[in-house]
Amino acid sequence: MSVHRDTLVNEKGAVLVTAMLIMVVLTIIGSAAISVRNTETRIAKNSQIFLSNFYSVEAVALEGATAISDLDDATLLDSTAYPGWLKLEQGGLDLTQSAQWPSGLIIPTNTSLNAGATNITPGGYATDGTTAGDRVWYASTDLGQCSNSSLTDPTRRENCYDVYGMYDVKSGVGKSYHGRMMLLVGYKRVVYSN
Repeated sequence: MSVHRDTLVNEKGAVLVTAMLIMVVLTIIGSAAISVRNTETRIAKNSQIFLSNFYSVEAVALEGATAISDLDDATLLDSTAYPGWLKLEQGGLDLTQSAQWPSGLIIPTNTSLNAGATNITPGGYATDGTTAGDRVWYASTDLGQCSNSSLTDPTRRENCYDVYGMYDVKSGVGKSYHGRMMLLVGYKRVVYSN
């Protein structure tokens, strides 16, 4: 003989309590999923900003190397004829310190890659020439003759340069790619004295 109980008659609110507990659990799971999604979105955005800033500072540093390449040999042989952004390596000049951009020792040059299809400056970019403004600049130091030079012709000399690119854009309205980054690249050029 089997005993049959009617669960719907004896429920005493158990179904309602169970449904509410399931709703609470689902709400917690949903909140956790939204939190994870927001974190992943921020990580992706930060990665995008980092890459954009890195490629911009790399372009600026290479722009500085190109500017050295464009200088004529007579200018590169006479340090008194150097442009303001190129100086001999000297004590007190440390371009790894952003506070020395600009300084009495060197005058960095603003990027020219800020128009048309080659615009690497973010929207809202505003340079005022001081550390308070946005700075996408390059500067370089002349390290003199390269120590591992294999040139034997006395009219030719291999000069080594440190070329620095700086990307320093403050946050503000319309500036989706703000941040600070600096890059140093080495550059070697053969200079002819005749």
